[in-house]
Amino acid sequence: MLKRIIFTAVCATVLVIAPQANAGQWGQAPAGWTDFKFGLLDGKMPPFNTALSDAVAAGKQIDYSYVYLNTPMEDTGFLFTSWGSYARNRPGNVKPSITVYMINGGPGGGDNLPQILADADSTSFMTSYFNAIAQMADSCKGTNPIYVIEPDCWGYLMNRGGSYTDINDANFSQPCKINNLGISNLSEFNNTMADLPMAIIKTIKTVDPNCYCGLLASAWSAATEPAAGVVADAQAEGALFNELLREPYRGDFIGIEKNGEDAGCPRANPGYMWTDAQNAQYLLWCKTLGQTVNLPLFGWQISIGYESEAEFPALTNTAGSYQDTYFPYFFSHVSDFINAGIIGYDAGVCDNMREGTYASMTSGSGDNGWFLSALTTFRANGPYNLNVANNAIKPQTAATTKSSLRAIQTGTALNISGVSTGTKIGLYNLKGSQVAGVKAGENQNSIDVSGLSKGFYLLKASGGVNANSSTVRIQIK
Repeated sequence: MLKRIIFTAVCATVLVIAPQANAGQWGQAPAGWTDFKFGLLDGKMPPFNTALSDAVAAGKQIDYSYVYLNTPMEDTGFLFTSWGSYARNRPGNVKPSITVYMINGGPGGGDNLPQILADADSTSFMTSYFNAIAQMADSCKGTNPIYVIEPDCWGYLMNRGGSYTDINDANFSQPCKINNLGISNLSEFNNTMADLPMAIIKTIKTVDPNCYCGLLASAWSAATEPAAGVVADAQAEGALFNELLREPYRGDFIGIEKNGEDAGCPRANPGYMWTDAQNAQYLLWCKTLGQTVNLPLFGWQISIGYESEAEFPALTNTAGSYQDTYFPYFFSHVSDFINAGIIGYDAGVCDNMREGTYASMTSGSGDNGWFLSALTTFRANGPYNLNVANNAIKPQTAATTKSSLRAIQTGTALNISGVSTGTKIGLYNLKGSQVAGVKAGENQNSIDVSGLSKGFYLLKASGGVNANSSTVRIQIK
């Protein structure tokens, strides 16, 4: 029997909530958010439904798994009726992350602006909508869940091209059933699309104040790919979100995405195989957005493929195994992402067509084990300091002064700095095999990499006068 929760009954005595105690700000994670978080897509269909459990069983540290809540009361039956299905029975210590994607895909499907406006103006739909959100929050309460709220919705309301960036513009002034549903906690809001974000956040936070939730800002709603003008685009979108998210209903973060598909997917825009320069422009957009809204950033539905990697087979650009450049750039520019205000990711793209690249544990399937291998290295170099006011990646204590190790490639030479006399230096592939290095007492300033394939490697230093050990991830080009 469906565990149906009527929001008016659950929260009848809680009419106002105080400003959020755990709310973060740009450059500072919300209270209780320790270290950089990683979640993986938890798909309903094979092989996506086993990728997460296989990774956890192998000892990989996955903080969250994420699913989509698509249709009021239908998906709540799948997700929450049987407690063994999702919220309370995650593998290992994995916590739930839920993408609320209902107003875009109601009874008529659609995934477009007319569908959004039709659902929002329906009394029956919006009553079920808020009841489903309350049930979701109650079901996951106590697990510190993450909720990414209505991706695409806000981008469509901005008219995709960013022409509507004020809450008084046409789409945001469209009717939305909120204060006339008989739900007392929603009586303070106007019946317009502009007040829907705050109504959703209040519904969630009233039931579970210790969760983390935020709207998703779509880069495509202001620009199709990283290019000149990203600062102005991000500032305009950020100003809109400041209007949509007024105190005390701000949320805990702003979600960011790439484009919802792997760059190598045949449906994707060819422009989404971003270069390093484009990824850097994307980070500028993210940082400007976060600073404008003054909230930390959480990445959602980020594709996990790679373009080419030494020691890993080439991805075939077929279902489950598409190429991409986002996470290869992330793992080689971690400090840039953290200094942009990003505090975590839900990784892996939507699997509704069983196509997105998935994080496999074995070569020959999915991403050939690349993502989880890179994540293991990333974890080994943590924990990470998410307070970027001091421009640091990690707390600068005696135990972490090892971060001075640096390497810059010039031709076939890898030039090394930041090591003390007598340090042993080794270069390893991502499977852990040493492929080059210098012994203590030899020239410690250079390694010949002429015989190595292009891709990512681990540079490890140990011993020396300061008796420090260090590992950094580098790219041979």
